[in-house]
Amino acid sequence: MVPAGHPRYRSGARVCRRGAGAMGPLSRREKSLVAIMLAVMAGWVTSPWHGIPTRSSRWPASAILLVRVLAWDDLLDEKKPGTR
Repeated sequence: MVPAGHPRYRSGARVCRRGAGAMGPLSRREKSLVAIMLAVMAGWVTSPWHGIPTRSSRWPASAILLVRVLAWDDLLDEKKPGTR
């Protein structure tokens, strides 16, 4: 195990920052996806307190398609892991 102050971690963090900078800021679609997924996760986590079943949290997830963050064809094109 490598200790936290090891130079290997600092260089890795530098590479990550450089890569994130190259991607640029989040687009509107990406921000929408983050907001929707946070809402879905909040629904799952708080389900015991408000009593709404966790399966009801899937409806906000369908908003990903409605706000065109993801297209239906994108879902159909997904492959199983390990396949090409």
